[in-house]
Amino acid sequence: MSREVRGDLKPSDVDEDGVWTLPDGSRVNLQHVEMTLPYGLGEHKVSMVMMDLTGFVDECPLCHSCPTDGPIDGFAIFLDRHYYLALRCCETLLLYEHEKNKLEDWI
Repeated sequence: MSREVRGDLKPSDVDEDGVWTLPDGSRVNLQHVEMTLPYGLGEHKVSMVMMDLTGFVDECPLCHSCPTDGPIDGFAIFLDRHYYLALRCCETLLLYEHEKNKLEDWI
């Protein structure tokens, strides 16, 4: 049984298994969430959550922190056409559009 979940997603509220703890203490797996995107981009279901950013992001695009002892502290939430980069160092979500590759680029 699904239920509507409302709230601001903060990177620090998500554990290493991709489970979001809401203010009321209930827990939701991010892989089962439909997110409402800003700028009128609509609602999209999460297709994948990547909890380890090794090889994906080398430094925070906001504060430029670059840990020497492991990956950036954060995760990525992938949707159909967009993804969120969730950064715990700046406690923020950055929304990106997936790159559009043409078939000719692969041939």
